[in-house]
Amino acid sequence: MNKIKNKLILSLVLIFSITGCNNNYEANIDSNKLCNCNKIENCECKGLYQTIDYSEAKDLIYNGNTFLIDVRSEIEYNNSHIKGAISIPLDEIENINYAKNINLIVYCRSGSRSKTAALKLLDLGYVNVYDLGGMDNWQE
Repeated sequence: MNKIKNKLILSLVLIFSITGCNNNYEANIDSNKLCNCNKIENCECKGLYQTIDYSEAKDLIYNGNTFLIDVRSEIEYNNSHIKGAISIPLDEIENINYAKNINLIVYCRSGSRSKTAALKLLDLGYVNVYDLGGMDNWQE
């Protein structure tokens, strides 16, 4: 009887681990191969990661609870930056200490460092991470 019970439990665990977030696991994988679930608490996701454009970024900032983070070097930031952005260079990104559910928008010069920063933020447990890409995507 115990063997049957153990097999049943193991089968259920396997079924739930395969289906994960919903009945179609592939629907929860975005183009960056990160889980993109609607409800993080019901899912085995790292968090939400997505690229956004200027208008989406402006909307997030307007609605509040959002930080715009320039991940370029201090020299690059001091030379020019998007108004209202906070300078946190990529090599210091793991030192940030915000609420894990706050909206974080990252950008750099071309988009390479911002993607790396977004992935690091997800690894740190942040769940609402947005990549604006390169600074040229900002249209003021």
